[in-house]
Amino acid sequence: FPSHDIGSDGGKREVFSIQIDYTQLKENQIKIQMQENLLKEAEKVAQLGSWSKDFSNGKKILLSKGFFDLFGKPASEKEYLEIPFSELIEAKERKRVLEQRKSFEERGENYWMEYHIQVGKNTKVIEEMAFAEKDESGNIIRIYGTVQDITEKKQQQEELKKLNSELEAQTKLYNYFFSNG
Repeated sequence: FPSHDIGSDGGKREVFSIQIDYTQLKENQIKIQMQENLLKEAEKVAQLGSWSKDFSNGKKILLSKGFFDLFGKPASEKEYLEIPFSELIEAKERKRVLEQRKSFEERGENYWMEYHIQVGKNTKVIEEMAFAEKDESGNIIRIYGTVQDITEKKQQQEELKKLNSELEAQTKLYNYFFSNG
């Protein structure tokens, strides 16, 4: 807002001042921080991590804290050009996983895969999914992906199969005795 001032020489000077209200900016920063905390907690509960690869930025990869946690690595601000920690993928599956990622990146089709990783003394079953964001011409702009530890889910499925097999065997035995009896 302009205001007038009289200088030491008696002449008029115009002085301009700008006032900025940072209230909205501060409120937005608080909302962003709350959303980041919510994401971190959701990733922890779901044993989930996420990543994105930006094709407009030299194909740099951004990883969430949950991604690092899942792979048993300390979080880092480092920028990656490939999804890291492939050395943790079991050797017999590594080639397939890396080829599938490469093929996806070339074609931009959604993908889903499972593989095993070794984190310390523990083997984890990982489910990985990704999809591509494309421009109007069909060029890939960005890839978004998730990784999730589904080890417990797989163990429960195996236990359920085992119980189901036992139940089927008992049913066959029951039917044999009571149909021939």
